[in-house]
Amino acid sequence: MAVSAQVVINEFLPNPSGPDSGYEWIELYNSGGTTVSIAGWEIWVATSGPTYSQRFTLPVGAEINAGGYFL
Repeated sequence: MAVSAQVVINEFLPNPSGPDSGYEWIELYNSGGTTVSIAGWEIWVATSGPTYSQRFTLPVGAEINAGGYFL
């Protein structure tokens, strides 16, 4: 889909040092000129094995404005 090509992973912190339960994050950036709906997009958290441990689905109404960020 051409619209999703406007959204890029801008920053992420996958495993900060020390006790970090719940401090991992990802920031998406919309480099395009229009608002992009990201509702229903999924982020999968991988384990060290061949499977995934968690899946997060972005909620209805989630969107990124043109030139905006989503954390």
